[in-house]
Amino acid sequence: MKSLYTNGDSAVWGAELENKTEERFSKILADRWMRIDCNNASAGVSNDYIYRQTMRDISHWIDTQQLWSEETGWVISEDVFVVIGLTAPTRFEW
Repeated sequence: MKSLYTNGDSAVWGAELENKTEERFSKILADRWMRIDCNNASAGVSNDYIYRQTMRDISHWIDTQQLWSEETGWVISEDVFVVIGLTAPTRFEW
């Protein structure tokens, strides 16, 4: 199985779409490329958060060949394509 891993802010998450799990760009790309959509984006996050979560998730995949997302749960994946959407540099963590 192959996966598309995406992470970023609300734009990557699919905020303001009526059906975000079916209409967001990561789902469209995953379907087109015949991959599982593993979207781990969140609304309101900083670039530091995006970086840290991405490194954690991809490091876990390197060790175990497993990715996690809220919609799919744990996915065993032999190949991962990564797309990261950065947010405004003025966003910080508290």
